[in-house]
Amino acid sequence: MRFRIGALIVVLLLLQVPWLAAGEQEIGGVPVWAAYALAGAIVFSSIVSFCVARFWERFADDPDAEAGD
Repeated sequence: MRFRIGALIVVLLLLQVPWLAAGEQEIGGVPVWAAYALAGAIVFSSIVSFCVARFWERFADDPDAEAGD
């Protein structure tokens, strides 16, 4: 499960980067690439907060977890 969550975070971060910036177009006075990055940040933070809220206790009680350094 930890690997899946880590992989999900990496994929979301890669998708959040506006690779295909669309020139000078704007949405509500904001460049398209900035709106895309802002929307990606909102989606990313929502998914991370969901994962933390749902899985925090499960991973905290995991006997296989490494001790914090």
